[in-house]
Amino acid sequence: MKIVTFNIRTSDKDSTFDGSNSFCYRESLIRKELKKEQPDILCFQEMRPYQADWAVDNIKDMMFLGCGRDTTLANDESMLVGLKTGAFRMIAMDTFWLSPTPEVPGSRYEDQSDCPRCATELLVQYKKTGQIYRILNTHLDHISSSARVLGATALMDRLKVSAERYKHFGNFKTLVFGDFNAEPGDPEIDYMTADGSLTDITAGVGFTYHGYDPAQYHTKIDYIFVSPDVAVKSVEKWTREDHGLFLSDHYPISAIVDEE
Repeated sequence: MKIVTFNIRTSDKDSTFDGSNSFCYRESLIRKELKKEQPDILCFQEMRPYQADWAVDNIKDMMFLGCGRDTTLANDESMLVGLKTGAFRMIAMDTFWLSPTPEVPGSRYEDQSDCPRCATELLVQYKKTGQIYRILNTHLDHISSSARVLGATALMDRLKVSAERYKHFGNFKTLVFGDFNAEPGDPEIDYMTADGSLTDITAGVGFTYHGYDPAQYHTKIDYIFVSPDVAVKSVEKWTREDHGLFLSDHYPISAIVDEE
């Protein structure tokens, strides 16, 4: 099973904010890469409404789930999760906010940027093997380390809550995807693996954020964490580039897990 985390770099329709790497120029390259790679689970971060609609209209072999992070649920970035069409049975879905009131749309911690932070959580069954997976896709704050620690704490607390909620579904496995805006060794990343329930399988991929200029920008801030019962065959980042045109300002990370 191929799983992917992909910060697509936010964009509104026809925006040329990123110059020659604006989404309107990158989108055809993204479509080609996804057609070649054929992921089973694809977790996007920074998907603006226009981009979410683009994904639904152009990536026909996947079903997408998620909503915007603001109070309207429609006018801001979403943590969109794509599932290969026909490959999964949907059991449950939830969206929650990284805040003192996780069920309140648009809620946030006082000590963070103005951007609300949320996560999309799914419980699905992979038809090919019958295995059940809990999927969580998120994006931590870009300004405040203390807010990221609070966000990581909220994520781990939520995993405990949903473990109890889903306990009657047997031994499900956990996959956590996201842009954590923190580097290896930072307290928010250490917190994700501190209790042993999750492992960072992306430790060997090198830097993931390049800002369209890998010679100048090279930080590791994108991650896939999995429960210890997930068998990992391979992990790689997608570095496709076409004459200076990148897939995003982040390298997507792909992993093959639980090979049948």
